[in-house]
Amino acid sequence: RVAWPEAIRLSTVAPFIPRSLEVTSGGPTKLSVSWDAPSSDGGSSISSYTLEYDSTPAFTSSGGQALDSIIISEAEADNSVGNVLSAYSENPDVSLRKRVVLADANLVSDGIIGLGSELFIEGQRLTVTGINDSSCGAGCLTMDSDYHGDASSGMRIYLQQKEYSWTIEGLTPGTPYYVRLAAESLSALQGPFVFAGY
Repeated sequence: RVAWPEAIRLSTVAPFIPRSLEVTSGGPTKLSVSWDAPSSDGGSSISSYTLEYDSTPAFTSSGGQALDSIIISEAEADNSVGNVLSAYSENPDVSLRKRVVLADANLVSDGIIGLGSELFIEGQRLTVTGINDSSCGAGCLTMDSDYHGDASSGMRIYLQQKEYSWTIEGLTPGTPYYVRLAAESLSALQGPFVFAGY
């Protein structure tokens, strides 16, 4: 009788800090917060982000706590407009390496993506230079340069550089605010905070 080896599952760890946190004014009573996903989710997908803001850098102005703590689901903050059905980064045909096929061709027919649209796929900035070239399909895009991503399908498509965003509203005009953000995984592990001030 042959004994089959059993897989050993490593435990998950907390996700890393969210990347590229940026805070800008959205008006006298609003802050716009944007960021990218952590470089590692710790082995379990990101489920939510905890966004806190305060008027002190210690985050203790409200009875030892931050003024507010908001738990934002990953889906609520996601800026993606769609997904890639297929891309051909390793294809020997030079013209195919510039092709990206959308999972939903309605992004083109609804005018969300068109000629000249700037897209961000896996952090790579690409500009649409053709649609349905050589009758490749209504959701088939030709880009200004080769797609160099690691994946060939399922990647999210963004129209702006930041993957996630949220608006904090109801703030007091003229008050300096400090913002911090942490990611939480499906394993209920929260990573460390990344900080920004405005």
